[in-house]
Amino acid sequence: MRTDNVTPISRAADVPRIASPEAEAAILGAIMYAPEHLPEVAALVGTEDFSVPGNQMIWNTIQQLDAERNDSEENIDLLTVSERLASKGVLDSVGGLSTLVAMVRNTPSAENVVAYARIVRDKFLLQRIAELSAETAVRAGTAPAGESAALLADLTHRLDELSAVTESEMLTAPQRTDGFLDDLARRMDAAENGKITGLTSGYCDYDMETSGLHPGGVTVVAGRPGMGKTTWALGVALRTVLDGKRALVITCEMSDLELTQRLASAHSSIPFSAIRDGQINDTQFRQIEDFATWLHSADNLLIADRNVHKIGQIETLVKALHRRQRLHLVVIDYLQLLSGDRTENRNQEVGEISRRIKHLARTINVPVILVSQLNRLAEGRSDKRPNMGDLRDSGQIEQDADVIALLYRDEYYNPDTTEKGAAEVQIAKHRQGEEVTLKLRWEGGFCRFSDYIPDRSMSGEIPFVPPVEEELKRKKRGRKNGPL
Repeated sequence: MRTDNVTPISRAADVPRIASPEAEAAILGAIMYAPEHLPEVAALVGTEDFSVPGNQMIWNTIQQLDAERNDSEENIDLLTVSERLASKGVLDSVGGLSTLVAMVRNTPSAENVVAYARIVRDKFLLQRIAELSAETAVRAGTAPAGESAALLADLTHRLDELSAVTESEMLTAPQRTDGFLDDLARRMDAAENGKITGLTSGYCDYDMETSGLHPGGVTVVAGRPGMGKTTWALGVALRTVLDGKRALVITCEMSDLELTQRLASAHSSIPFSAIRDGQINDTQFRQIEDFATWLHSADNLLIADRNVHKIGQIETLVKALHRRQRLHLVVIDYLQLLSGDRTENRNQEVGEISRRIKHLARTINVPVILVSQLNRLAEGRSDKRPNMGDLRDSGQIEQDADVIALLYRDEYYNPDTTEKGAAEVQIAKHRQGEEVTLKLRWEGGFCRFSDYIPDRSMSGEIPFVPPVEEELKRKKRGRKNGPL
């Protein structure tokens, strides 16, 4: 049975009714005459698609009879529907037995019932559009100054809900199969050439386990303060930009200047503190100038640091930018600083934000990295390593994420550790793979992570070299578990 997750619309009195009662009656008559067509009709229409209350009652009764067919010998036909309506005391409300008889008798052809269903569905959507337009006009006329952005974000979100419903109905089974085969061929070609199938993160071992970040997927990178969550996410964004692809970084915590300083430090191997304090020499300045010049000319790193605290604003911004110039990666830093439409309960609010970010990723078909805080539970344990139960504010995050990467640096808690300069990345959830723990090299002075090589000095003095495809190929050839 088709159900829609669409925000209710306040019906305006002056909106004309857009419906086809004749097509609704033809659907009901066809099902009572030939109930074998019910599954394909139920995939297209639901109760709310019927504009006439009596037709809604009849449709619900047909659905109830269908649900009970496994437990009884009762089939769906004119008499069983009328008997069930009578037993509920609503037969007269729908027009009596004569109305049901007329529906069956006047149905042009039961074979065309899917066409009737499409007419009813289309009329319903037109009605929703008209009501939404009227409601928006009323709200715009009474909205106080400064509310235009919020109103636009809400309108965009609700139109997208309707659009998602109609687009999902447009794909036929052959079209879906073609898409599956095209995707499989692409993955086979990537495996044969030693490449990953998703967007590279820039971290070889991580890409080996996940095959990169995939379109429509949400990767949650989480950790306690000081673990390097933002640094990890910015490293992926930098690699994306260096590969000639476009990345959008949405930051609720830092300014675009602070982020650019961090990226310059990571790329130029110049300490962040020196850049921040202006304590650099002429050679270092020229290095940073070259990076800044290239970044400006490439024009493929977008940073949003203003008016991005509400999920509706983020949805509007991301979709507008993606339509204007295709995005390859979206980074949101960080979840707990965002606000949604619900304010009575923070867990529900964060859950709503998480679901909408997941929907956003699927809508634009772009990988999204969502930075998230962890609660304080790990601080009270002898082993400070985090787990998914430490995700702050909502269990919905765990459900929506395709990958959850938990960061931990033992050096932060144990200064005498033998793991100085090392960081753990625990892939605590992987919808398409295994849960493993990887290591990265932490170079906090340069605001970056890099691949962990056990016999490499961890002093932070070795120049940063982003991993390349040849290195990834070499690792894949040596992997015992075969291609991803």
